[in-house]
Amino acid sequence: MKCLCCPNTAVELHHVIRRGKGKGGTDNPENLAPLCRTCHDILHFSKDTNKQNEILRKCYDYIKPNLDKCWSAKKGIPAVVQRLINEIKEENEK
Repeated sequence: MKCLCCPNTAVELHHVIRRGKGKGGTDNPENLAPLCRTCHDILHFSKDTNKQNEILRKCYDYIKPNLDKCWSAKKGIPAVVQRLINEIKEENEK
């Protein structure tokens, strides 16, 4: 599988919606973006925020169609995310 952000082979799966205390992200495949080691390391360790934002944007675009499956039912979907889900559904219905 190819990395979402570059031509390299993906060897990591990045949790786009973060898991952990209060974050609400799930382990659902819909919440995982395929990345190469370099791109994944940039997200977690780089100080180049422009590059991080570029990779994050591609990751968020990747999960957008299934965004409602990326949040834990226990936490509920935050209102801002629910609005985004509704906007995407409306766009797809046009």
